[in-house]
Amino acid sequence: MKKLTPRTRRWFIARASNEAKRSSRHRRFRVGTVVGPDYGQTVYLPSPRARMPKVFCFDANPIESMDVINSLRRSLLTASPSGVRALRRRAGDPNKEKGAPRWISPYIDFEPIEFISPSAALVLAAEYDRARRLHEDTIGAIGRLFVVNVGKWDRDVFRTLYEIDFFELLGIKQGLNERAFQTILPLHSGKKTDAITIRKLLDALESMVEAAGLKAKDECFEINGALGEAVENAVLRAYPANGSFAHPHVNRWWMTAAIDPASRTMYVAIYDQGVSIPGSLKDWKRFAGFRKRFFSLFSKEPNLENQENDGEIIRLAIEESASSTNLEKHGKGLNHMKSFIDDCKDGTIRIISRRGDYSYAKGSRPLVRNLAQGIGGTLIEWRVQLQ
Repeated sequence: MKKLTPRTRRWFIARASNEAKRSSRHRRFRVGTVVGPDYGQTVYLPSPRARMPKVFCFDANPIESMDVINSLRRSLLTASPSGVRALRRRAGDPNKEKGAPRWISPYIDFEPIEFISPSAALVLAAEYDRARRLHEDTIGAIGRLFVVNVGKWDRDVFRTLYEIDFFELLGIKQGLNERAFQTILPLHSGKKTDAITIRKLLDALESMVEAAGLKAKDECFEINGALGEAVENAVLRAYPANGSFAHPHVNRWWMTAAIDPASRTMYVAIYDQGVSIPGSLKDWKRFAGFRKRFFSLFSKEPNLENQENDGEIIRLAIEESASSTNLEKHGKGLNHMKSFIDDCKDGTIRIISRRGDYSYAKGSRPLVRNLAQGIGGTLIEWRVQLQ
């Protein structure tokens, strides 16, 4: 046998070392399935960029849920074109050899979620929708807007996201052909005050409620007016031309609704990514009255840049809105969003805006608090007890 030269020996040693490193990497990384628009393939999974919480709900787990939303927002808005090309090249080319799995960039892991609320699903979908709209013209494919190991997700979590049209929003249609009894409506979104869109959503909600054997034609469907006020608030005040925004926005609102047949409860939620209620009050036509209320409570002028009193600011703004009308209950604007709850059998409204958290249950005093961090806009959720 011919003796190896020193150069050849070094080449064999280097090749063996590289193969050992690749084999070691393959053992460290899980194998999974990545699904995106028009493609799906087995890949090697690195560590997740973001891991979703077990309970994704702003009521039951607000701190962790808001933390992951803020982290996810940063991840989605910084998707790099090179990362897009790598994903398309590795997972999207049907002419590629179907040999060993390829690699993807760090991803967002939905597997840990065991419960997701309709409102959390709405905010999640809105964040993906913003990233899709901001990146689609410049990138052509949407960065990290793919999902991994859908088959391992909790069934109820998958159903909620499926029914809200989360996968449709991402352009993912492969292998998602199953629809159970619907309990959550696909999200609606717009840029203007659109009475037709609101009416369509409520008609669909009414049909869904009746399909569950519940009564829908009652005074609780006065929520039409409350929703109209919420949309108008988002359109007129959420995205001012002189506003200061931490992230790029797409000047839209998002809305969904859901029912829980077991508890006979209807949920309706609307979300915007604007400057928030506290951040928009400086241009409010009733700011003078609000200012007096704030001074009476805190003995100082309101500083709307300071977020430490956001909960109280929302409460005072609603009270000022109610005082501007001669009608006892049906005020305008912010108060109208709250006052219709008093006409229902039972219900609550919750408003999360910037760091303020305001909630009101029929027959009770409003509860306010400040959160450790904001939600990235304003979320309004109504819960109404059906007959």
